[in-house]
Amino acid sequence: MRCFIAMELPQAVRNRLRVLIERMKPLCSSVKWVGAENLHLTLKFLGEVRDESLPEVEKAVTEATASHPAIQLQALGLGVFPNPNWPKVVWAGLVEPEGGNKLQALQKGMEEALEPLGFNPEKRKFTPHLTIGRINARRGKPLPLERLMREVQARKMEDFGSFKAREIVLFKSDLKPSGAVHTVLSKNPLS
Repeated sequence: MRCFIAMELPQAVRNRLRVLIERMKPLCSSVKWVGAENLHLTLKFLGEVRDESLPEVEKAVTEATASHPAIQLQALGLGVFPNPNWPKVVWAGLVEPEGGNKLQALQKGMEEALEPLGFNPEKRKFTPHLTIGRINARRGKPLPLERLMREVQARKMEDFGSFKAREIVLFKSDLKPSGAVHTVLSKNPLS
């Protein structure tokens, strides 16, 4: 089964992002927008996990989260990956408004706990974000993204809400023609 580890968002933040996504939909038809019910902060994408490996994964996640405190987060601003000249992902940022690196430490601990089980650490630097849309570009064909990019730029410091992240969730993700369906497999509280 296809799995990932994430933090869920409170309904108030989801609602603000849902309104934003509805406003942005007419700006570019080449974006596949994420449904508000699927918005989350991915800490680790695992890919395919065999059923018999699931207990080990759950144990590693429990151990990785046991000593980490709850984290105050703020959904702040929009941006794109990998760069504004050839964007593929539209995202809302996540920051620790009180400063610090609790989220980075938690994500690193997750990587370290899962590596002995055969899950390679992510090569890219962890950048906390909520994917809100994926741009479907055809290779070599430029898209009319000017309106979308102006909107992203105009909202680069917009506040979408703050919340205290109190748990980590292991999800199963089933890919359907209508989009991904995420199912909670287990939850682990932060201390």
